[in-house]
Amino acid sequence: MVAWLLGSVSLANPYGGGGLSIPSAAPEVAPFHWEVPERAVGSITLVLTVPKDHAVYQDAVAIEAVRGRIGKPVYPEARLAPDPYEPGSWRASWSADVRVEVPVEAADAGVVELRLTHQGCRAGLCWPIEVSTHTVHVALPVEERRESP
Repeated sequence: MVAWLLGSVSLANPYGGGGLSIPSAAPEVAPFHWEVPERAVGSITLVLTVPKDHAVYQDAVAIEAVRGRIGKPVYPEARLAPDPYEPGSWRASWSADVRVEVPVEAADAGVVELRLTHQGCRAGLCWPIEVSTHTVHVALPVEERRESP
């Protein structure tokens, strides 16, 4: 852990002779990401990519409107599986890409800004929770057009 914070580290031997060299190692980048359209009509389709042999916990995924107003996101069915970090307990997760439909109730000047949260894992490693913000230009059908409060 110290190696990736400091880059390559050399520890000199105070008694002479060679030292110990610890090669630098960058932390592994989380392989999960959201695919977010720039534009949408009526609702926004999001895709959270989940690589093979990885999973995303359902209870660690959140979609919130920062600007505009959204309805309840529609997620695919998650699969219950034993939680490797809490023996004896089960958690709902997805082990393939997650396609989510997000209904838009109101756009602020045609814009909805979303805060997307997720956490993913693979055997023996869970990445920290990631939060990102995305702006989508949304056109609402005439009968649904309302400005957000």
